[in-house]
This record gives sequence, structure tokens and C-alpha cells, in this order.
Amino acid sequence: MMCEGKRSAYLADTPTSLFCSMLLVSLDKAIFPKNRYTLAFFPSGIAQYIQLLNSGVLPDEFAFHIFKSGPDSDEPPYDFNILFYLPRDTVELSERQLATVKSFIFAQIGKVIPNFHQAMVFNYYLSPTEFTNIHGFTSQTVLLQLPTWQQKPDVFDAKTGLYHLGNSVGPPGDHAGQAVLSAQWAVDKLLQQRKLT
Repeated sequence: MMCEGKRSAYLADTPTSLFCSMLLVSLDKAIFPKNRYTLAFFPSGIAQYIQLLNSGVLPDEFAFHIFKSGPDSDEPPYDFNILFYLPRDTVELSERQLATVKSFIFAQIGKVIPNFHQAMVFNYYLSPTEFTNIHGFTSQTVLLQLPTWQQKPDVFDAKTGLYHLGNSVGPPGDHAGQAVLSAQWAVDKLLQQRKLT
């Protein structure tokens, strides 16, 4: 079994995915809800929001996830990552755009976690460009954005005898859970084929 993508089966004009950006934040007070590791915000009209991003427009409101960077701790600092998508083909924000994005995101978090902004002792914007420079790979959560009408290739390629794992094959969806499920599908197929031989 080999882990490699099946992107060669996609149409040539399949669009690439959006780039993900990150705000790195530290707080000096333990004000994030205990036993919670993530909060998410989605603006109303999420389909229109995604359309704006796909057309290259910076929306007025941003969907985002905030994640704890580790387990609950009794000692500061309390570190968090805030992830959000940028408009299509955007890898950097101007200072003005970034200020607008930060202001919106921090205000939304403050509605759920009072005093979040006051407890913040550090925040840093990690752009897709800087992410790639540090880690050596893209901040895109998936490389290609398959149209909803197009089915993904099967996890097993009968021509090559290879099993393909990850977001490029198998079940619909574009997140980590889908990638794990594709591996489960591949294992199930492999075991089924071994029973037949």
C-alpha cells in the first residue's frame, strides 16, 4: 500500500483550494472555557461568504476557528491559534486589511469570551507565505477544490494496483476526518481483496 494522491484523475481546470491564514495569540489569564479546545464562528449566509472568497473578495465578516495550542494549564501564557481562509489567490494582506480582520475576529471572540482582548499579551499574523517558508509546504488544507458535481476517484486504482489515501480520493469532503476515512476505505478494500485471493 502506498500513500500518494490521485490528482492526475482530476480535470485540468480544477481550481486550487484557498490559503489558510493564522493568528498566534497568547493570553495572561485563563479565561478560555475549561475543557473546551476550540470555538468556531460562521457568518450568516455561509454559502455567499464562500462565494466571495472564491471570487477573490475580502469579506466584511470572517469565519474562523480558535484552537488551544495545548492542554489546559494553570500557568500563563495561554496560547491559541486562530485559523481563517483568505480570498482566492491571496497569500498576503495589507496592513489595513489585516487590522480590519483582527478587529473583527477579536470582537467576535470577545462576545463569547469576555475580556479576551484585555488578556491578550501577544498576537502575531502568520501569512501563507511565511507558513510555507517555515514549514516547506502550503497552508492550503487541500490542494484542489473538487466541484460538487464531480465524484472523487476510488481509493484503489485497478490499473496500477495502488491504494490512494487522503483528500484527493474516496469519500466526499475536504477535512482531516475525510482523509482518515479514505484510509479506512483503503484498508477495508485491501482486506476484502485478500479474502478473495
